[in-house]
Amino acid sequence: HDITEAAGDTEERVLAFIRARARRAEGDLGGEGEDPDDSDEQPGITSLLGRAIMTYAERAMLAERSTQPWRMGHGSAIPYELIIGANRPELVRRSLPLLRRLLVEHKRFIFVPSTIKDRAVKTLANALRPMQYAVLGDTTPVIRSYLRGGYERQHYTASGLRQEIERFGAEVAPRVLQCIYRATALGPGNIFYAHEDHVHEAARIVLADSAMQDHRGFPNLIDTADRMCGGLFEPASVVASVEAAFARLGEPFQHLTERATRNR
Repeated sequence: HDITEAAGDTEERVLAFIRARARRAEGDLGGEGEDPDDSDEQPGITSLLGRAIMTYAERAMLAERSTQPWRMGHGSAIPYELIIGANRPELVRRSLPLLRRLLVEHKRFIFVPSTIKDRAVKTLANALRPMQYAVLGDTTPVIRSYLRGGYERQHYTASGLRQEIERFGAEVAPRVLQCIYRATALGPGNIFYAHEDHVHEAARIVLADSAMQDHRGFPNLIDTADRMCGGLFEPASVVASVEAAFARLGEPFQHLTERATRNR
């Protein structure tokens, strides 16, 4: 029903397609204690791929649409999702030139993650006094960890993808610095990333913006952007557009779960 090509062994292609969907359902819904048949969740793109698409779109807006001299973003300057590509090599190959434009060519950027996973770095950040910052080093270890974790299999070398990541790391990572700062006495310490040529100016910007929220010590601009995007791109409006598209195709209810069509 979903495969319309006539070439090859159609029956085998349909069975392979169904088996692939079964594996995806097991991965998405088959945790311990869960019954996939009694779940409202729909198998879809993986959470990693979903984050990768969102992360790419955010950086594309900063690199290609913004006209401001400084660009502030949420998360890592060299995101795991884009370098690993959620097992999609085409996403990696689209992401690398985008990151080069933003991180190496534009240079005036600040990226601030929500959390600090490295406990040693978190300890150092929390030990700072209010309105202090420190430069820890460049992001070469970040690229090395990605290569160790995701690109050790032979087919990545054979396809040239590992070599592309290595060239990207050699060009970009030494110029992107990882820093820590603490803006307020009440708020925790945080990480930020900036270009080596503008790191001290970036530190003053992120400290001043984060000091506006005494209890959080986190950039006010990022929180403002989050609230604006949450209002402009409210999930219900996106769902309504998708449902309208299905209705135009004559299948308004087929993709919905039983609970979604239940009378209230």
